[in-house]
Amino acid sequence: MSWKHVLKGGALGLAAYAVCNRFYGEKAARVKEVPEVVVITDVGKDIDDTVSLLFMCALMKKKKLMVRGVVCTGGSSEKRAAVARKLLDNMLPGNNVAVVEGFPTKLNGDQFPNHEVLTHDLPSYSKDPRNDRTFADVLSACTSPTIVCLGPLTDLASYLKDAFEPANKIKAVLVQGQSEGTEPDPASYNLRCDIMAARIVFGKCVQNNIKLVLLGKHAAYQAPLHLQHIEEIDSAGTGLNPWTLKELVSITLTEFVRDDSEEASTTLKAAYKIDRESLVQDSPSTPVLVARILSTFPHLTVPYDPLCCMALGHIYPSLAPYAACLPFESTTPPILCIGNTPSSPPINADRALTLLIDTCKIAVDTNIKYTP
Repeated sequence: MSWKHVLKGGALGLAAYAVCNRFYGEKAARVKEVPEVVVITDVGKDIDDTVSLLFMCALMKKKKLMVRGVVCTGGSSEKRAAVARKLLDNMLPGNNVAVVEGFPTKLNGDQFPNHEVLTHDLPSYSKDPRNDRTFADVLSACTSPTIVCLGPLTDLASYLKDAFEPANKIKAVLVQGQSEGTEPDPASYNLRCDIMAARIVFGKCVQNNIKLVLLGKHAAYQAPLHLQHIEEIDSAGTGLNPWTLKELVSITLTEFVRDDSEEASTTLKAAYKIDRESLVQDSPSTPVLVARILSTFPHLTVPYDPLCCMALGHIYPSLAPYAACLPFESTTPPILCIGNTPSSPPINADRALTLLIDTCKIAVDTNIKYTP
C-alpha cells in the first residue's frame, strides 16, 4: 500500500496502512530470526557427528535453521570434508552450504590423533566450487552466527586469537564439553584434542561477553542411542546413502574393540570384564553382535554432539522446544553449562531422544523435500 492510497483513504486508509505495515514488518522479522550457524565438526564415521548433521539438515528442511558452513577438523580434513559434502548433498539437494577443509594440525603444530575416515564411493571434494571458501569467508557472509563446535576448536581459536572486532559479530558459541570455572575441562575429548585452542576460545568468549553454552558428558550419558533408535532412523529413508547409521556404528565399534591402546584394553578388561578377542571373531555388521556391543559399550553411541545441537534452543527462542528438556546451570557469565558435573540438573532423556529421533527421520526421508 502506497502513501497515495493512504492520503486518498483518509483515516481508514491510514489504519489500513498501519495494519499492513505491522503485518509485513512482523513477517520480515520472523524471516530474519532464522538462526544461522557455522558448524565445526570432526565428522567421518562416528555416529554422533553424523546424527548432528542429520538433525541440522532436518531443521534446514523445516526452514528453522540456516547452516552457512561446515568446517571439518581433527585431522584428515579433506577426507572429512568429502564425507560432509556427500551427507549434505544427499539430504539437501541443491544446497549452497560451504564445506571448509579445516586446520590439518593442532594450533601448536602437533598432529591430531589418527582416526579412520569413511571415504568410499565419494566424489572428489576438491573439485566442488562450494568448497573453495575459508572459515573467515564463511563468517564474513554471516550476520550474527552461532558457532557450533562438535570437534576441536582449532579453527575458531585461530580466527579469534589475534582480532577483537570479528568476535563482536559472533552471537554465541556452542561447545560439546565441560568447563572448570571459566577454563575448558581437559577431560572433554574435543577440548583435550587442542587444549591451547580451547583456552583461547573460552578466554575470548569471557573477554568479549559472548554467550558460551556447554553440553557436557553428564547430560549425554543419560540419553544413549540404542539399536532400536538407530534402526528407526534408518527405516525412515535413504538420505544417508551409501551408508546406514547401523553400518557407521559397526565401523566405530570395530575400531574400538580392535584398538590395542591401553585405554581400550583397560575399558574392555577392567571396566567391562570382557575379552576383546571374543568380540572380533565375527563381523560386527551382524545385527546380533552390533546389539551385543551396543549393550556392552553404551557410551560409544551416546549422542554428545546431537544434544549439543539441540541446546541451540537456549540461544534462539524459535528453537526453544528442543532445549526445554536440557536444563542448564549458570556459572561464571557468560557461560551456561548443561550436564557439567554428575550433580548437574538431570535432563528429560526420554523427551530428548524422541525429539532427536523424530527430527532426524525428516532428514533421511527423501519424500520430504528441501527447498533452498
